[in-house]
Amino acid sequence: MEQAVEDGVDVLSISLGGEPMPYYYDGIAIGAFGAIKKGVIVSTSAGNEGPSSYTVTNVAPWMMTVAASSTDRSLVAQLRLGDGKIFSGASLFSGKPTKQLPLVVLNFLFKY
Repeated sequence: MEQAVEDGVDVLSISLGGEPMPYYYDGIAIGAFGAIKKGVIVSTSAGNEGPSSYTVTNVAPWMMTVAASSTDRSLVAQLRLGDGKIFSGASLFSGKPTKQLPLVVLNFLFKY
C-alpha cells in the first residue's frame, strides 16, 4: 500500500479479507489508515465468511467496505450537482427526491 501511495494512486481497491480483528493487528486497516492520511480512497471487500454474526471484515471507519451481489434488474439513478453536472449510477432508493444538501469534503480531517 505504501508503494502504491508513493506511486500516486488515487484509489486502492483491496479484495482481501480474513478474520475480524482489532485494528492494531489488522495490516489492511493499518495500511489503509496511512493511505487515507495521504488522500487516497481505500475500498475493501466485506469478506466471504457467511451470513452469521461478525462475518463482515474490513470495517475500520476510514475504509469504504463493499460487497458484491448480482441482480437481473437495472437500478438507474442520477446525481445532479448544484453546478448542473449529472452523474449516472445506481440506487435502491425509490422515494421522492429530497431537498438539495451541501456536498461535504472530508479533506479537513487530515493535514496534507
